[in-house]
Amino acid sequence: GTTTLTVGTWYHLVATIDGSGNAIIYVNGKVDTTSTTGILATATQNFRIGTRGAGNEIAAGIDEVKLF
Repeated sequence: GTTTLTVGTWYHLVATIDGSGNAIIYVNGKVDTTSTTGILATATQNFRIGTRGAGNEIAAGIDEVKLF
């Protein structure tokens, strides 16, 4: 996206994904980036939050995650 995240600052992040796998990412209530490739609709790997797997975890806190 276009938002520069600052260490020590809290952000409200939201991702919406439609039935075709297109995504919109919001940072603090404003659209930050979009993806219309539909790649999420064909993903075959596990869904992860805060890691890409294989030791690539983020060094940050994650609070109040909700999936609908």
